[in-house]
Amino acid sequence: MNILIVDDEEPLRTLTAQYVSNAGHMPVAVASGAEAIEAFGVFDIDMVILDVTMQEMDGFETCVKIREILGERWIPIVFLTANTETEHYEKGIASGADDYLLKPANPVVLRAKINAMARIVDINAKLEKAYAELEKQSLVDSLTQVTNRKGFFDHAERCLKTAKRDKSALSVLMIDVDHFKQFNDNYGHLKGDEVLRTAAEEMASKLRRPLDMFARYGGEEFVAIFPNTDYEGVQQAAEAMCLAVAELKIPHLHGGGIGFVTVSVGMCYCVDASEFSLEDIISVADKALYVSKDQGRNKVSYSTLGD
Repeated sequence: MNILIVDDEEPLRTLTAQYVSNAGHMPVAVASGAEAIEAFGVFDIDMVILDVTMQEMDGFETCVKIREILGERWIPIVFLTANTETEHYEKGIASGADDYLLKPANPVVLRAKINAMARIVDINAKLEKAYAELEKQSLVDSLTQVTNRKGFFDHAERCLKTAKRDKSALSVLMIDVDHFKQFNDNYGHLKGDEVLRTAAEEMASKLRRPLDMFARYGGEEFVAIFPNTDYEGVQQAAEAMCLAVAELKIPHLHGGGIGFVTVSVGMCYCVDASEFSLEDIISVADKALYVSKDQGRNKVSYSTLGD
């Protein structure tokens, strides 16, 4: 771990740094609270050992400022002090510290404290990783493994906010698997699930840019969003998705179409998203989707919103 040592007494600072080094960690030693704050812009600090009684900015104030810098990120902060009064300890914990060491630090006790805090840091990192994975899974459709409806709207709202700020284009595709009920009725739901997985994977592969997103909207309906993309770019993606599913040649002899599973697509190209809501754009794309259905399916219909 990179351990920040903050102490305005040079001999004690050097001694503590030596103890930290002997314990197998990297000491980053500074002489003041101000230097401690600056250190967070230079080093990836994993733990802080902080003297309480320093000139100008004392340990309590420094601790508060460090916690402000860290925000939601947690690292252990241990105070060094010669003061054993209960109120002193209480004030330190209230300012954001996690533990106390009597000054001057005993090397055996210091090593034990560091090891204990290292275990907590490790556990905390594992918990954060597990939480991030759960958060990620909560935004993924369990059947198709593409983004789910919630994940789409979270991303789409961020895209809309950017588009409103920049007065840039924002486009949405609404996509529906043609005659999917008839497919399920005749081939079974397991085959239907397989169709959704395969079609979703194929269509999602046609997105090229990091901020483009393909998601399952619900049932056999999918959605895609394209921030700051020109009309031709969105059009090409829509046509590519439609063609890709048809070219899978998944037999569907009960849909009145070409004998294979196909999709219909409705596109809304919003020229300047600053004037419209996400619901406006989706609604126009949805109406375009129904035009595709009315005109025989397995096609893309286009609409433009704005000038």
